[in-house]
Amino acid sequence: MINFFLSRFSSYLIFLRYYLKATFLGLIVDLVLYTFLRNYVNIITSASISFIASQITLFTILNSLQVRKIRKKRYALPLQFLIGIVTISIHVVVLKFIDSNNYLIKYLNIQNIFLDKNLYNFITKFIAACVGFIWNSLMTRKFIFTPKR
Repeated sequence: MINFFLSRFSSYLIFLRYYLKATFLGLIVDLVLYTFLRNYVNIITSASISFIASQITLFTILNSLQVRKIRKKRYALPLQFLIGIVTISIHVVVLKFIDSNNYLIKYLNIQNIFLDKNLYNFITKFIAACVGFIWNSLMTRKFIFTPKR
């Protein structure tokens, strides 16, 4: 039983090595677009646009670094977007939670973040991306990609 979980965990760590490279670039695309767009449109629209761009970046990079479980790209990419839809839902929930509970930021005595809107947008999006990372990496590994050996 323990060997089963250790082998699954080690397999996940091997996958994570490649996934982190792709996610890093996807996260940069996501953060830059969200930070820019959030000044002009609402949370949901800016998060959606930035996340779609990051999912395309993620899939493209993983496609070159990993082996796809699903041979046809026309099935794999939509599945990546379905996983992404749940991930963006997680992002939006976290962003809305932080926005509606900004008294926590004041309580932690870090209200200087509110002074710079871009910094606030960047930090809140980064927190949401960290929460969504766990879901996205697990589901992407389970359904779409395996590491090259």
